[in-house]
Amino acid sequence: KEYAYKRKIENRPGLLECIVVIALLGVFAGVLSPYFMSLSETKQKEQQVEYLHQIETELQIALQEEDYDTAYFKANQLYWDPAKGGSGYVKEWDARRASYLQIIEEKKEEAERNSPDTVFMPSSSSTFKGASYADVVMQLKNSGFTNITTQAATKKAIFIRKKNTVEHVLVGNTTSFTTEDYFNKDTPIIVYYYTD
Repeated sequence: KEYAYKRKIENRPGLLECIVVIALLGVFAGVLSPYFMSLSETKQKEQQVEYLHQIETELQIALQEEDYDTAYFKANQLYWDPAKGGSGYVKEWDARRASYLQIIEEKKEEAERNSPDTVFMPSSSSTFKGASYADVVMQLKNSGFTNITTQAATKKAIFIRKKNTVEHVLVGNTTSFTTEDYFNKDTPIIVYYYTD
C-alpha cells in the first residue's frame, strides 16, 4: 500500500510542471484569441451585410410596386451598426441610404405629376392678380380644378384696384405658385376679388 501511494505521488505533476502548462495555455489563448475574435467579427459583418441586402431587396420591390411609404421606411433602415465591426462600412451604407431616399423622392414626385388627379396651375399667382375674377375661375375650371369658390376681399376697390378683379388666389394653404406647381384637382381654391 505504501508503495502504491508513493508511486501516485511521484506520478503527480509538480508545481513547476503545472506552471508551465498554465503558461502554455495562456500563450495559446493569447495567440488564438485574436483569431477567434476575428472569426466572430467576420461572422457578425457577414450577417449584417446579409440583413442589409435583404432590406435593400425589399426596398427595390416596394419601388417597383410604387409603394413609396414602404420604400421610404426600408431606406431608413439601411444603417450599418458599427458595434458589429467594419466601421468602414458606415459611410458606404450612409451613401446608399441617401441615394435611395433621393430616388424615392424623385419617383414619388414623378408619380404625383403624372397622376390623373394632378392639375398644373394654368397661370402664376402674380398673373392672376388684377385679372377678372370670373376669367380666373373659368381658367381654373378649364384646367381641371373642381373645388373653386369665390370670396369678397377685405379691401374695397379703389383707383388702383378695380372692381371684380382678383386680389389673390389661395390654393390649399399657399398664395404663391407658378405654372410649374401642381395640385390635386380637389384642392380647395378660393379666389378673392375686389367689390364696391
